[in-house]
Amino acid sequence: MPMIIVMMDGNTRDLIREWTEEGIPFVEKTFRVKKGRENRALAGLSMGDKEDISYENCKAMRERFDAFGLKYTYYKHPSGHTWPVWRESIYQFAQILFK
Repeated sequence: MPMIIVMMDGNTRDLIREWTEEGIPFVEKTFRVKKGRENRALAGLSMGDKEDISYENCKAMRERFDAFGLKYTYYKHPSGHTWPVWRESIYQFAQILFK
């Protein structure tokens, strides 16, 4: 099935507003897509581990997701932001996305 991938930052003060007022309207205006939440999915990758500078950002984002009641899968790797970690992470991520 064809899909459009949109990469947004996600580290804003108002995550819901970024999605609902910027991201989704941009996609629906720019591309020929089916509208409505039943035709959308949200996925993300990265944010580091405990030794990585972005670990605290990831922790804060997971807390926000919990507060919003969003379901997510968290995969933790023992290394930082390096290419071998990305290779392993994208493999794990693809297994979840494309079941």
